[in-house]
Amino acid sequence: MTEYRRILLDGSATQVVRHGDVLVAGDGREVGVDEAIHLPPSEPSKIIAVHLNYASRTEEFMTKLPAAPTYFHKPVSALNSHKGSVVRPQGCRWLNFEGEIVIVIAPPGEAGAPDGAVLDTALRTAMAGASIKDAASEVAARFGLKRRDVYARALELKREGAS
Repeated sequence: MTEYRRILLDGSATQVVRHGDVLVAGDGREVGVDEAIHLPPSEPSKIIAVHLNYASRTEEFMTKLPAAPTYFHKPVSALNSHKGSVVRPQGCRWLNFEGEIVIVIAPPGEAGAPDGAVLDTALRTAMAGASIKDAASEVAARFGLKRRDVYARALELKREGAS
């Protein structure tokens, strides 16, 4: 089975194929798996998840499986990359995280730049647990954007929050 990944390659989000310890872009450029800056696997416009879909979860919540599935939305910023950090926001007492099994149905292709709301959400989330500089670097790498542009937006968001 072919293993696809999204990485930051020469400043752009690029789909690559894994061949052993090497990731290969469509144009032949190569980078080692451990040296690559991995990005989330996709940039969806929405994420819909199923409530209580495991017996262990119903036991944990001391409830029963519903007669029909129920769903909830997750923010698109909930996606993480291969070996990405899980950051607990300042003041957060508990942090429950779990892996999800998903099927992505979409045509292949290069990801575009995120819309303003997605970028702002990603920045606010990153800034909750990191300096503005580090948050901007992380978000710029995640979306394949120029760090100075993301840093400028982060400064604007901080000013807006201060006023």
